[in-house]
Amino acid sequence: MTQRPERRSAGEPDSAVELLFRARRVLTGAAEETDPGDQLVRAHLGALRAASAMVALRSSPLGRARSRSIARGAPRDVWSQLAECAPELHGWAEFFARQAGRRAQVEAGIGQTPDVDESYRLLLQAEVFVDAVAVLMGVPLSAEREYPTAHAG
Repeated sequence: MTQRPERRSAGEPDSAVELLFRARRVLTGAAEETDPGDQLVRAHLGALRAASAMVALRSSPLGRARSRSIARGAPRDVWSQLAECAPELHGWAEFFARQAGRRAQVEAGIGQTPDVDESYRLLLQAEVFVDAVAVLMGVPLSAEREYPTAHAG
């Protein structure tokens, strides 16, 4: 049986399940976008939230302290953290890490504007990725409808 995610108080970090639900809502918004650039950005951000959910779930406080001491001021992006804590998602981490540069270009308004096909393909990949993360987390794909969270977005 799926348990309802705990409500968080102000200042507490989001639970991993809530981050996953937020990822799904971002992808829903991306699917409704009519501008390919905005769709591409939102699709990537949805995948980023799902990756953050998995990292939050799989990273222990000890593991986070150790990785900070090794990095010593060099922050690691979520994609490298995901590949480390969830090796079964390594391919996805590499894919979305490569897409991060494209997202940054679109956000900055530089480079070629994405076309509908490019943004839609990224959205589809993000949806598959978020579903894969949900399965690995043990969260039923219908859980968000059953257990809405306190915070939208």
